[in-house]
Amino acid sequence: MVHDHEPAVSAQVPGEEHPPGADRPSPGAEVTDPTPSADRAPADSVNIETLLRRAPLLAGLDRAAQDSLLWRFRALPFDAGDAIITAGGSGSDLVLLLEGFAEVYAPSGDSRYLVAILEPGSIIGEIAFFDPQQERTADVIGATRGMAAVLPRSVYDELLEEESPAAESLERAVLQAVSLRMQYTNETLAELLDTHRSGSLLSHLARLFAGKE
Repeated sequence: MVHDHEPAVSAQVPGEEHPPGADRPSPGAEVTDPTPSADRAPADSVNIETLLRRAPLLAGLDRAAQDSLLWRFRALPFDAGDAIITAGGSGSDLVLLLEGFAEVYAPSGDSRYLVAILEPGSIIGEIAFFDPQQERTADVIGATRGMAAVLPRSVYDELLEEESPAAESLERAVLQAVSLRMQYTNETLAELLDTHRSGSLLSHLARLFAGKE
């Protein structure tokens, strides 16, 4: 999964919406505020339950835990340029990316930088989900048309109050996803450091982010 944030590079480019495969800024590139699509089209009809069961977050849960959680999610279709999460916001929902791609932007003064490209299976907003006092720390913007599923924090509170086993299952699944992301980040940073010592950092970054030397 890519929420699974890739390391940033420093090149600056104008802000545009860039679907995967098109010319797009590298992670770390400065961008201007993307404008949400004015002609938002509804997402194609999809089987949300099937997508949720296949998503890494829920795929490892037993059937009872899945059934307890599935109906509590709500669908969130989005188009390229649509805001999924806004930095500084107070929302505490957990968002699961089911279809399409999204981009994560970190604010810095009057600018913001692309720090990650999210793919299906990524989870978004887990910090604020478990700690509602935390503000959102980044903007998450649709890069393509897609579908996300939202689990409100209030649902988690209800599960805890009911002493439902699904609450513990959800906690374990989210922590496992975060652990895998951190492992990926650490491995990538270690590889970058090794490459830097070998004097070929730029070519390695080009291979990581552009898919070619």
